[in-house]
Amino acid sequence: QQQQQQQHRQQRHAIDASIGIFYSSGLLRVRTDCHCYGGPPFTSVAYALVTTAIHQQHWRHTTSGTLHRVGPICSLPSCHFYRCRVLLCRGKRVMFDCGIHPGLQGENSLPFLTNEDLDELDVALITHFHLDHCAAVPYLLCHTTFKGRIFMTHPTKAIFYTLLSDFANLSGEDALFSKKDVEACMDRIEVVDFDQTILVDGIKITPYRAGHVLGAAMFMVEVAGMRCLYTGDYSRVTDRHLSAADMPPVTPHIVIVESTYGTQLHGPRETRERLFTESIARTVRAGGRVLLPIVAIGRAQELLLLLDEYWAR
Repeated sequence: QQQQQQQHRQQRHAIDASIGIFYSSGLLRVRTDCHCYGGPPFTSVAYALVTTAIHQQHWRHTTSGTLHRVGPICSLPSCHFYRCRVLLCRGKRVMFDCGIHPGLQGENSLPFLTNEDLDELDVALITHFHLDHCAAVPYLLCHTTFKGRIFMTHPTKAIFYTLLSDFANLSGEDALFSKKDVEACMDRIEVVDFDQTILVDGIKITPYRAGHVLGAAMFMVEVAGMRCLYTGDYSRVTDRHLSAADMPPVTPHIVIVESTYGTQLHGPRETRERLFTESIARTVRAGGRVLLPIVAIGRAQELLLLLDEYWAR
């Protein structure tokens, strides 16, 4: 554990150093008022710079006098639960994800969509079907002035329909949208394949596999030569039912990366799986029963495959 902590500190320092180079050269200017570790500014910048878990961070990347801005459509203290970002570059506006806060109800669960001129957005890109990344899409398409195009992968669109229809039925009086809204969304949502490059009003968009869950994508967006990679949730480790995230063949100038577990240390996967299966085996052999609360679709399948593999041995 001490070795892991030392390695983690070294990684942090390496990131701090690289961010410091950009910062001091004037290529990148970042607000440093979000201290993830309570340490020096570069420590916060290193993790807050490209995260979806920061509080009201806005940053600028200037090349040849061109100003780019990325900011969350949210200003709540807990805005790390909202996955919704807008990239502005040379007059183009790209929305990445449009999710809800899973712990709030009704309009309180929405990102602050009123902070943006939604009718000026060119395109929205949805990385995957988890609610914190996509559940505000029916509201965006049916109850706002958004007129742009919206893309997701084929599996994401299919599972999106099932999840959001169920979500609408279960929301009761606090429902943000109806099942009819979800059905109307399906006509507007366009699908894109992994590694397929599409052009939308001068914006070049290419999705890559992100691992994580079926259909999850990272999006590489290029505007006037500036490349931005938005990862959403991703995994660089192959598991039993999904391959690892792709390594894009081109280098982005800007990376916006998910950081849900960016400040946590996890034990080795083999150790965690062994403890999990042994705990279940002890309970079952003693005549007990096991209930597994699963946070989201995708993990259930992986755990079932893990258990199937364990019992086969």
